[in-house]
Amino acid sequence: MSKVLCLLAHPDDEIFCADLLTRLTDRDRSLHLACLTRGEGGRHHGDPPRATAATLGAVREREMRVAARVLGADGLTFLDYVDPPSTDGHRAPKHDAAQLTDDLQALIEDCAPALLLTHGSGGEYGHPAHRLLHERTVAAVDAARPQPALYTFGAYRPEGPERNEINRWDWADLRLDTAPRTRAKVRALTCHRTQWTAFVGRQDTVADYRAALDDHVESLPAETYSCHRRGYPNISPDVLATWVEGLEPFRRHPVEALRDELRKYRHKARITVGEGLLALRQRLR
Repeated sequence: MSKVLCLLAHPDDEIFCADLLTRLTDRDRSLHLACLTRGEGGRHHGDPPRATAATLGAVREREMRVAARVLGADGLTFLDYVDPPSTDGHRAPKHDAAQLTDDLQALIEDCAPALLLTHGSGGEYGHPAHRLLHERTVAAVDAARPQPALYTFGAYRPEGPERNEINRWDWADLRLDTAPRTRAKVRALTCHRTQWTAFVGRQDTVADYRAALDDHVESLPAETYSCHRRGYPNISPDVLATWVEGLEPFRRHPVEALRDELRKYRHKARITVGEGLLALRQRLR
């Protein structure tokens, strides 16, 4: 059985890839989840409050353990990094880059996954902890032996929606069809009751919250994934597509693959030029 490891910055980040995770476990793939932090720095405590600032980490850990069972995961690890308070904005936990890389490498080699899923290079909506975990995971995967395939979620396609959750540097290689995805995401999101207000704002009743969560998930784009490393099993997008029904590569024919590579490089060149011009304007000011 091919094992899957999903590395997340906080409890509830599995929402980004909940549909794929559920479909993998439905196909009897062994799934292990790991969280960098317990989300103890979050500013949402539930409505009515289900935690205090002092207990939020423990409560969110319990919520994550319930979500892991809902997703069919075989195991859940917390790496014990401390989520800083987010009252003045999102921040990454205090860390030593080399030590964090070593910690991730040790986890990867202990789990020995064939496939690793994690945050995109842009941190989805720019979250520093998401970006940190992406960066250190890439370094850990490159050092790990054997090396798993590495895919990230929230990947970009020009024909896709322009959303804050899209990592525009990560070119999407795979898309999951949208039909059954809402149930997996809603089931996972329902486990994180302290965070309901973060996703849908304050509602009057539990029934209102559940209806709002349904609407929120319906509004999310289809899950898209970018291949960063094929790893020792050589899990290409075409190979990964055989693991899950409804997971579709954007390109199949060699000519389509070549055209897609050209589109990807043009896209990244435009981003590079745009960011360079923005930096120049800021310096001139």
